Amino acid sequence: MGLRAHDRTPLGPYFYYQALDGAQVDFLRHTQYPTLVPTQNTVHFSGSGITNYNASGSEKLIPVGGYMYFHVNDNWLFDANDGLDDVVYVDLEYYDNVNGAGFRLDYDPKGSGTNTQLPVVTRLGSGQWKTHTFVIPNVGFTNSNNGTADFRIYAGGAAALPLRSVVVRKRTDAARIKLGATDRHHLIERENGTDPAAPNYNPVDLTDHPEEVSRKIPLGKFMFMRVSDAFIRTGDTNVLIKVRFWNDGNPGPDSAPRNIVIQYNATNGATAKAVGIRKTTTVGWRTADVTITDADFRNAGSWNSDFRICTGSNSGTVEYVNHVEVTPLQLLADDFQDGDASGWSTTGSTWTVENQAGNHVLKQTQTSSGQTIAVAGQNIWNDYDYSADLKLYNASAAGLLARYTDANNYYVFAISTGLDRIYLKKCVAGATSSLVDIPWDFTTGVSYRLRLVVNGAWITAFVDGNQVASLYDDALPAGRVGARAINASYSIDNVVVR
Repeated sequence: MGLRAHDRTPLGPYFYYQALDGAQVDFLRHTQYPTLVPTQNTVHFSGSGITNYNASGSEKLIPVGGYMYFHVNDNWLFDANDGLDDVVYVDLEYYDNVNGAGFRLDYDPKGSGTNTQLPVVTRLGSGQWKTHTFVIPNVGFTNSNNGTADFRIYAGGAAALPLRSVVVRKRTDAARIKLGATDRHHLIERENGTDPAAPNYNPVDLTDHPEEVSRKIPLGKFMFMRVSDAFIRTGDTNVLIKVRFWNDGNPGPDSAPRNIVIQYNATNGATAKAVGIRKTTTVGWRTADVTITDADFRNAGSWNSDFRICTGSNSGTVEYVNHVEVTPLQLLADDFQDGDASGWSTTGSTWTVENQAGNHVLKQTQTSSGQTIAVAGQNIWNDYDYSADLKLYNASAAGLLARYTDANNYYVFAISTGLDRIYLKKCVAGATSSLVDIPWDFTTGVSYRLRLVVNGAWITAFVDGNQVASLYDDALPAGRVGARAINASYSIDNVVVR
């Protein structure tokens, strides 16, 4: 029960504490155990007129003009979790059955009001299962929608809406902690000391600056922070730390500046390398950004911490901290304008950095050389957002690689100008299997912006900003990025990995 109360438990899949990569509505279990789902699942649904779309009940049908209401367990997300989870993503897998028929999502916003409407999604009648991601920017989720729901899907007035999957996801682009009487944390935690004599003693403040509940850092004490190794670890040297603290309005003289200090595990072996945030003359709550380029978050500090926050030697005061956020900066960015491909490993045929009217690209030129691969990054990279411009010069197929460890283990997100298709495949121990295979119009000689997001076991793919696939697969946990093709001349450019 203690683990459940602190949201740290690996409970079974039917309980509401689900994985980092999202909480999924279990339509099949709704069909089989309708009385248990509301108390044991993170998200469940209700609504009149909802029927099974397939025989097993794992797919549901919202009738014309009907609504499906979704209830998110308050222990997982309620009132934006005190501001920690203010943005939520809802992945909706639907059958694209009728051209021109629309549907939308209405939600419970922060503050007063219900049923704020997101833009209508228009179906194209492709006869394919598709996924659309709704972005909810100001989440409330205070059970204020119909029947104590938090959001609802409206099928529209033109056609019934078949659904296969609904997944609610929190932000995973940053480790965040909101400090208060009860810390709200995501991918980061504070070492909580209750002994006033201990160095990790950070009592809650409800009175000194009541406009924002915070934790105090008394003189001579520290706020120890540990970031999840699944998010930032050794090798992730470029890190942004945001700290929201009470700025008392006294910066001190230049000869003895008054700072709040971050001390972190560094690549030079130090466990408490210091960087200061100088106070300003403005009194009030302030958020400051600190960019670190030599981080080595290896849990080397006291209480296995990665960094700690304290008052500076000249400050002589208690510090108040309300919020801390840690974000890895770009893992990789390469536009090849330097004329070389340093950092890339290539196999197969002829790879060159080619100047195309002043724009440099990494290009593979042979069309009869079998498999060709270019990879960069580190095998320890696990969750990332990878995008690049890809162009094919012959009617063939090529794509982006993710979680590549060797030629026998990788994901590949490919486009074909010869067959006008999109492919998402995985290769595990040399055995390749298809995850997505859908039609899409492509033209040889045209550059397309491909994006592949791997987050835990969720894989999401985009073409020119359009989401074309979102699926769950846990076969490959980590690996490098790259590009791959067979018997194709193709190029990549403007590579970004975050």
